[in-house]
Amino acid sequence: MPRWLKRVAVVASVVLGIPVAIVACQSALIYYDWHRVRSMCAQLVPGTPLSTARRIISDAGVGHLLPPATGPNAFGSYDEHAKDYFFSIPVAMMMGDERCAIFNDGRVVLKAEMEWL
Repeated sequence: MPRWLKRVAVVASVVLGIPVAIVACQSALIYYDWHRVRSMCAQLVPGTPLSTARRIISDAGVGHLLPPATGPNAFGSYDEHAKDYFFSIPVAMMMGDERCAIFNDGRVVLKAEMEWL
């Protein structure tokens, strides 16, 4: 094989390989983030105390997305009509298109489910 043809093959491999590697890594990161939020959401069954829910969320690596532990929004946003609180943990790598919606009464989780926006 001529030397110039080997160089062309190497350059073509690099030019095509780098974008393919970037897409593969991005896809893996999206899947990992989606999986950890989905697994975390499945652990938040009705009746789970909020202290335990905060620990589960933190253990999943998304504790920085929780509402503050104290203050007026400690349990999330209050819904006057439903008489409960709500906060969500988004799948950040999906630009927040999917999230774990968590409804609580200030003491325990009432419902937690994955939902699309």
